[in-house]
Amino acid sequence: MKEATIPFGLPEQIEGMALETLFLQHLRAYNDYLNLDYSLHYWQTHEGQEVDFVLYGPRGLVAFEIKRKRFVDKKDLNHLRLFQSDYSVAKCYLLYGGTMREYHNDIQVIPFLDALKDLQDLI
Repeated sequence: MKEATIPFGLPEQIEGMALETLFLQHLRAYNDYLNLDYSLHYWQTHEGQEVDFVLYGPRGLVAFEIKRKRFVDKKDLNHLRLFQSDYSVAKCYLLYGGTMREYHNDIQVIPFLDALKDLQDLI
């Protein structure tokens, strides 16, 4: 029997893109509804390291990295740390599929569902 193929990638990749899209829609909704006047971007180095969402506006600079995994290790923070080295004033968040809040210096690690509930306060 021939194995079914998924045209857009592995299920994990699809779930990751779905989480990012869900988060983007929440960002847009809060930004517009509350008239926060952020411009929405992503950040990428020449080497390909990236941060998923960067908000820039009158309230400052905010960066979000989204991970679907349940546990975070130190390497998951590398891109946000690199971003922070260029933009030290930025508030940086890593959102993930786990349940515990963590703090790694100036980077807050927040469960994805908690971040959606608290998004107005984060931005």
